[in-house]
Amino acid sequence: MSARTIAKMLFLLVIIGFFMPMCCDMNGFQLANSGYVRSSGVFAIYAIFISAIIGFLIGIVLLTKASVPVGVDWIIVLFNFLTTIIAFYVAGVVDDNMDYFQSGVYVILTGSILVMIAQIISGVNKETHNISSPEQVAEDTIAKSSVSYESVKNSAYSGTATEKDIANAKKKSKIAIIIIPIAAILVAAGIVCFYLLSQKNTDKQAAEISQSVVIEQEKPQPTEPEPPQPPPVSNQIIFPSSFIGTWKRAEFNNTLTATGNTIVISSRTHTWELLGVSGDIYTLKRPGADRFDIIIRLTNNGLVISGDTGTGQENWNGTWIKQ
Repeated sequence: MSARTIAKMLFLLVIIGFFMPMCCDMNGFQLANSGYVRSSGVFAIYAIFISAIIGFLIGIVLLTKASVPVGVDWIIVLFNFLTTIIAFYVAGVVDDNMDYFQSGVYVILTGSILVMIAQIISGVNKETHNISSPEQVAEDTIAKSSVSYESVKNSAYSGTATEKDIANAKKKSKIAIIIIPIAAILVAAGIVCFYLLSQKNTDKQAAEISQSVVIEQEKPQPTEPEPPQPPPVSNQIIFPSSFIGTWKRAEFNNTLTATGNTIVISSRTHTWELLGVSGDIYTLKRPGADRFDIIIRLTNNGLVISGDTGTGQENWNGTWIKQ
């Protein structure tokens, strides 16, 4: 397999890299549609993939010994290489995503550089051949015609190769003398870009490791957490909020004042404490006396109390109006 064919087969690396994580776990298609890269970078990313596909197909054609003009090789190789540099310069430097580059970027760069190197080697090998040899005349002639390789080579062996054929070969030699140094410069630029990208990622990883070590050293030692304290439990029984306030019966002058868990009658100096509630039945008790139960209900007319056994004003039974 010639270096020219190998160069086209190496486009497979570029294609593979396109489907690998390139930035933020996104492949080439996802990165182009993510909005992280401006339109010029998006164009370059798609151009990388398309030119790599075309170059790989040319390699398959060359494997079948079919004729493909050398100029097409150089156009595809140079276009792919330049769009690779442009894409990753725009995405990494201009759009400030270089810190997030992943393995796919480096596989594409490696593939594109190897393609260019193999293409240069194929051009150098071609120039080292004897231009007037039958094989060289055949190759140069078939590149610009549809005549079969064998027929051209036979004509060269028989001495029928024309001066025009040799002149064409020399013309191509002059073009190659210009193209090959330019391609070599581009390869060098690509290698420098590859080194700078990998070096920046290495520096970033080292800085992150150093920072994490410092943070770990400054972090206070964990202390044994205190067991959670249960919320305070209140056993105090209180009256409904609608009972709270001062109430008065129309037929008596005394008043009844209910607080959270006590009742005070104005005619007495005692304070009754609420001990329990069961429906409308409220159990009360004052110091030095037994507990007793009364029924208290809130109606539209007021606070209705029943069940008391006292007499006169000491009897709580009746309807109490809110004051």
